[in-house]
Amino acid sequence: LASNPSAALWRGYAASLRKDWPAARRDLERGAGAMEEHPPAWRARFQLALARAAFELNDHAAAETAARAAMGQARDASMRLQARLIEARVMGARGQTQQALDVLDQLARVRDEEVAVAAAVESIRLRRQAGLMRAVDAVEPLEALRFRWRGDATELAIVGLLGEAYSELGRWREALATMRIAADRFPSDPAARQLRADMINLF
Repeated sequence: LASNPSAALWRGYAASLRKDWPAARRDLERGAGAMEEHPPAWRARFQLALARAAFELNDHAAAETAARAAMGQARDASMRLQARLIEARVMGARGQTQQALDVLDQLARVRDEEVAVAAAVESIRLRRQAGLMRAVDAVEPLEALRFRWRGDATELAIVGLLGEAYSELGRWREALATMRIAADRFPSDPAARQLRADMINLF
């Protein structure tokens, strides 16, 4: 199976679930020739995985192309919304802050809870990065999101932003306690390792 393009797609998809972004991108691109062998729903999933991998590797053009391909293949609204979320993140990374925020704010109001929470988190992160939101104004919405969504990288992103806000306000105990809970719950996640490093610096 080492040279089978279809097998490469599945290896790449599995790597994306592990957040092994270099391997995910490499294998998903190797399997591009076998994409048409799969039904549209799976083509959309593969393209979304490729878009995420490319974005995490800072190849914004490739991420945008894959996200648009996923949107064209997707048969259900959830996958189209996920692709739109990646497009918004690309806009933000390119410095198109207002355009990105307009899309993120729209996505934060959709009925798909996973997309809505992720968009709300990204909106806060982008506003904080651009100096459009103070730490004191970020705490309440982040605390609400923290209890609204549990269990994956989105929770880690929420906790990371919350820890930054608390530390900026000098609320050190709350910052460390919040970050430690999330880091302990996801010991093998790359984002959790970064969170632990942030905790050491903060301490």
